[in-house]
Amino acid sequence: MTSLKRPVVALGAAALLALSLTACGGDDSGGGSDDAPASASKDDFCKAFSDAFTPLANLSGDPTEDQFNDFKDAVSKLGDVGTPSDISDDNRKGFEVFIDAVHDGSYDDFKSESDSLPGVNADDEAKAEAFFTWASTECAAELGVPTDVPTDSGAS
Repeated sequence: MTSLKRPVVALGAAALLALSLTACGGDDSGGGSDDAPASASKDDFCKAFSDAFTPLANLSGDPTEDQFNDFKDAVSKLGDVGTPSDISDDNRKGFEVFIDAVHDGSYDDFKSESDSLPGVNADDEAKAEAFFTWASTECAAELGVPTDVPTDSGAS
């Protein structure tokens, strides 16, 4: 798996491409999570969450810079939609970490990373992972993830 694809699959549920993309630095020209609404409908949130990953969903290798920029634009739209009001504080923080990281990161920052969240402390990384787990469960139907899969191996 290429270095940019590993973070794409690292955080999501088995059927979800969830990104663990982040970077250091960036500009303050807007588009971050500071103003993201906390009152989105579940349907609007789930559509925006699903749409955020569409630019990277069918890649067989690293995305081009244009594909990455399409992803970045889609994540910005997710930030504009915001989260439902019933999201936990930690999951909301994970959402904010993800939105800000993608907003601030460059194509080269993302391409050079492997499996971890660069520039993000371990606590925030765990919150981002929890956000992806929550969102992939909350939006399973919109993502096409089966919800009737057994969670244990059947061993007694």
